[in-house]
Amino acid sequence: MQPLLSIIVPVYNCSEYIKESVFTLLDQLPSDYEAIIVDDGSEDQSNEIVWNYCKNIENVRLLFCDHKGASGARNAGLDIAKGEYIAFMDCDDCLCDGFLDQSRKLILQKKDYYIFGIKRIPISGSSELWTLPQRDYPDVGVFADAYIRTRRSLIYSNCNKFYRKNIIEKLGLRFEDGVDFGEDRLFNYRYLVACRSIMTSPLVMLKYIQRDRESMSSRYIPHYFEKVMELHKEKMRCFLSLTTNTSPQKQNDFVAYDFLREIENTIDRFAKYPDEKNENLPLINRLVFGEPGKETIDGDADLIWILGSRNCRYRIEYAYRIGSKKKKQRYLVSGGNLSTEAGFTEAEFMAHYLIERGVPRNLIFIENRSHNTEENLKISSDIISKIGDAETIGIVTAGFHILRTKQLVRGIPGLSGKKLIYFPAYGPNTSPDNWFDNESGRQIVFSELERNCKNGVIL
Repeated sequence: MQPLLSIIVPVYNCSEYIKESVFTLLDQLPSDYEAIIVDDGSEDQSNEIVWNYCKNIENVRLLFCDHKGASGARNAGLDIAKGEYIAFMDCDDCLCDGFLDQSRKLILQKKDYYIFGIKRIPISGSSELWTLPQRDYPDVGVFADAYIRTRRSLIYSNCNKFYRKNIIEKLGLRFEDGVDFGEDRLFNYRYLVACRSIMTSPLVMLKYIQRDRESMSSRYIPHYFEKVMELHKEKMRCFLSLTTNTSPQKQNDFVAYDFLREIENTIDRFAKYPDEKNENLPLINRLVFGEPGKETIDGDADLIWILGSRNCRYRIEYAYRIGSKKKKQRYLVSGGNLSTEAGFTEAEFMAHYLIERGVPRNLIFIENRSHNTEENLKISSDIISKIGDAETIGIVTAGFHILRTKQLVRGIPGLSGKKLIYFPAYGPNTSPDNWFDNESGRQIVFSELERNCKNGVIL
């Protein structure tokens, strides 16, 4: 008789807690389920403990293999599993008491995919309960729409789910050997696209116990940002291909949210893993500021054009340093919002700054009607056209604003044919070496990244 459920448990060097964890499964295992314990080349007493406890249990199958890692051990279990459904469990987690009995009535409804809750128990501090409502999704498109809208379905882990074995085999789906981070997510995304019916349940399947040892999420991970960006792209390919009733705007919001979350997760690791900072910060800064070394002066500018912001002092200071090298340098200052300098619009403050330093008024052109970047570019381009002989334009704006400015400029006819040089100015909280390390800088840069992501400037 075919087992209803095969539960695959890779075991590796967990002798000190194997009785606490794996035996929570064996002590509640029904006769029509099977457990597949895969010892992944343990070097401690794990295999001996498992063997002595399980050797006479009829529906427990033991597999001993050379060390391949969690992916290889799970694949070995999949190769011999006979169950109609498949579940996974890690050897350092605990199955909740009574879960297999409580979930039986759900699995008998024969859905393609079941997602359950998780109780996270940290080394210190209070436990957290991650649960989902009871919901039956008649097709995967409805599930994808709900996830894009709520961004919450506990989809990353393999250890809180039931999978149909015949779908896994139809897809030829296995965990990627050699992938040391995110292999569970990849498995789930690739499985999900072949599903039809999906059920979520508030039942808590396991206790995820953070042991006092290094795990994949609590150690230095080489090329971390590149890996999470590939996972982000796989996730987007999965859900955006499945959605049936999500507007383009909501899809863009979903992409931007996930993208920014992965960046924030990456930079949150910097303090603990300095090597990750050295490796990953340059990659993130390229997304924020563009390619390093590209935005430098290349010859004289006929006109230096400073795009305003409410806090524009650092921009005009940088523009003046550039312009003071040339006799009779002309400036265009733009922006009609009130600046942080009391009593001035953005353009007025910058003009006043230049006049105080001896720049003649006839060399300063003022645009003080615009209230956003698009207006700024359009109105200022009309002024540039009237100037007539300004062919090389030096644009000064915040470093984090360069990428979006370049995109917006393409749609301004009055700037067509002009040679544009971009000068990145860096504020006290938004330079490449500090924006990620202070709350103000993060808010400003993340806001810009979100706009760029939604508008297709990046990714």
